[in-house]
Amino acid sequence: MRLIECYIENFGKISRQKFVFKDGLNCIKEDNGSGKTTLAAFIKVMLYGMSDTKKVSLDENDRKHYLPWQGGLCGGSLTFEAGGKIYRVERSFAPKAAEDSLTVYDTATGRVCNDFDEGLGEVLFGIDSDGFERTVFLSERALTPKSDNKSISAKLSDLVGCDGDIGAMDEAMKRLEDERKLYQKKGGSGEIADTKAKIDEIQRRINALSEVEIALNGARAKMAALSKDMDAVRSEAKVLLREREEATVSAAKADYEKQYTDMKLSLEESIKKRTATGAIFGAVIPSFTDIDEASYKATEAKNIEAGIEESPQRLEFIRLSKRFDGRVEKAQIEDARAAISALLESKKREDDPRLKKAKKVFSGRVPEDSEIDDAEKLLLKKKEKTPIGCIFFYVLFALCCVIGVIFEQTVIAVGVVGILATLIIEAIIKSRKKREKKSLLDSFFGSVSGAVVSDEEEMAARLKDMRELLPVIIIAEEADKAEFLCEKIDALTDLFPEAVGEDSASRAEQIIRDYDRYAEMAVAERYIMGDRHARAERALKLRKEAEEFVKRFNTKTSEPFSELRSALTEYNRLTAEIVAKRDEMARLESLHSIGEGSQQKTRLLIEDIDRRRQANDERMASLSREYALTERMYFSYSEEFEMRDELSMRLNELEEILAKQKDNYETIIMTKKYITLAKDAMTARYLGKTKSGFLKYAEIIGGISNESFEMDTDFGITKQEGASTKSVEAYSRGTRDLFNLAARLALVDSLYEKEKPFIILDDPFTAFDDKKTDAALKLLREFSKERQIIYFTCSKARSV
Repeated sequence: MRLIECYIENFGKISRQKFVFKDGLNCIKEDNGSGKTTLAAFIKVMLYGMSDTKKVSLDENDRKHYLPWQGGLCGGSLTFEAGGKIYRVERSFAPKAAEDSLTVYDTATGRVCNDFDEGLGEVLFGIDSDGFERTVFLSERALTPKSDNKSISAKLSDLVGCDGDIGAMDEAMKRLEDERKLYQKKGGSGEIADTKAKIDEIQRRINALSEVEIALNGARAKMAALSKDMDAVRSEAKVLLREREEATVSAAKADYEKQYTDMKLSLEESIKKRTATGAIFGAVIPSFTDIDEASYKATEAKNIEAGIEESPQRLEFIRLSKRFDGRVEKAQIEDARAAISALLESKKREDDPRLKKAKKVFSGRVPEDSEIDDAEKLLLKKKEKTPIGCIFFYVLFALCCVIGVIFEQTVIAVGVVGILATLIIEAIIKSRKKREKKSLLDSFFGSVSGAVVSDEEEMAARLKDMRELLPVIIIAEEADKAEFLCEKIDALTDLFPEAVGEDSASRAEQIIRDYDRYAEMAVAERYIMGDRHARAERALKLRKEAEEFVKRFNTKTSEPFSELRSALTEYNRLTAEIVAKRDEMARLESLHSIGEGSQQKTRLLIEDIDRRRQANDERMASLSREYALTERMYFSYSEEFEMRDELSMRLNELEEILAKQKDNYETIIMTKKYITLAKDAMTARYLGKTKSGFLKYAEIIGGISNESFEMDTDFGITKQEGASTKSVEAYSRGTRDLFNLAARLALVDSLYEKEKPFIILDDPFTAFDDKKTDAALKLLREFSKERQIIYFTCSKARSV
């Protein structure tokens, strides 16, 4: 293959320039910044196109790097010879790869050629763009050969007769490694470790439930004992209250009997009020902290429940569920989506040049595949065979001639006349069949294209076009059923008359977007149900605790916590008032000797009763706190113990999952082992030729001989230095470039044994000393006898 010329409309800094290439060595010496690398890059992208990368770096993004500095159309043309034919490829490049264009012409006919598609470079060289740049496209920047190109390995495998696909093996190994990492990663993580951790955690929880069961029974027994003790304390409180009241009555004596009696009555009234007020509490008087805590629990439960039901996402999901549930099937949505897509594709297809060409080719009608097959077979039938009957007569009359020579000469005349007659009959039969063949072909082309084709080469070209364009016209005819597509869209919009839009398609698109949103939320809803369930359980628990607290008291209003606060405030006020009145009565007794000696005894008795009551109240408060704590522990143990059966089922499931994960992991490890062995066995077959080429070029350029080198299956070069093996990275820049250049040239020899490709060199000898440079340039001259070489340099010393 060789390059003939190229024309650059705009590419990087180059604009409207033409370059002509001759056979053999083409040396282009220009100063730095003149566009040599840009011209080399232009030749590459004309063959392979520009990648659609999103990388920011200009070195890794040709589209950003080479879009015209001065604006205008980016692209041009490249004329080359391959396979004995001359082609001209025209490309234009846009900021987006989807807007690029490619046209290939056969210069002999001047027509668009279908020998190539977007993969022009792959067809010509048998390797992808990356492989091209790593073999026949040599530059100082990218001289080091990378070893991970699958297309190079695959092409070399084909050259030595391997049917395996190196790229497929690499892809399989990558996928197997990804799968292995899912099961087991470095550091002990992965699905297997996670499953084991879950099993250990569930087993620990199941073992802990045995202790929970013991604690549950203990809490139940303790609650029964505490309840019995609290009943006894309540009975004792009633007895002490009666004794206290009796002692108070008997103490009202002396000169201040009236005042004392009034004070006593007031005290009794306060006690009654406090008793009436305390009736709401029962035996246990709560604190403000207890009431506030229970009130907070009730409020928090209410807020959690409101948050669950009133979140914007939840309300939107409920709204969409009401709109779509039972109203439309997913199949109707997909039909409408496909119909809209088909309408859009139909509009785009109207400007497709292939469709225009297809309509011209099938201007009469669209044939079946079998009709094209029959026409091709008829056209390929170049010569009619001699009919069997004619062969029989040829043999018969030939025998007559033989018999006439031996016996009777008159028989020879009969044989000769018979053979001539048979020849005439055979010619008539073949002529008739030829006319029938032409009639059939004329009928076929006339009905399909509306025109008769007389030249068989043109017939073959027409049949090839029909074969390639038949799928295009069939797809276009199916997609152009606009009325049917509109019916699909209308069928959806009729279900949602409330939808708005400029036309039926826009309304359908809006409905489909809403339905997709609903489907996404339905999936999300399944994931967040667990969180909602947990919050609902917490709300239920808080509300239950608050209700249990309220049930302990005799509240009557709809605001129990406010009622309890007011009652406790009043109870504390009356308690303080009672204490003050008792102090006043004690003062009267001490000042006025009310009751004389009996009063003193009564006072001592009351003090004793009060001490006993206080001790009894403290005992009751202690028992209440202990009972509440035990009750809370009992409910907690009960809830936890109820999970035992669920944990056992989950444990069995996880053990089955772990067994499957271990089997899968072992299978992956063994598969990777056998694929690696197979790949190494395959790739080792083509190393000998490449290594020999490397040693040859290393000796020609660098004078290196009788030294030991090794090349692995990834084209990595190592050198034996005494008892150790050194990588090429251990040597100087010039020596490294020598090794890498020799390896690249050896790869070119291995890849292209038949038709020699052109080679592009973008100043690859910058690190060579004078001796190596002279040897390399001499090698270029030898290479140019068999190959076309495009050599760029900025140095006069390195020019040829």
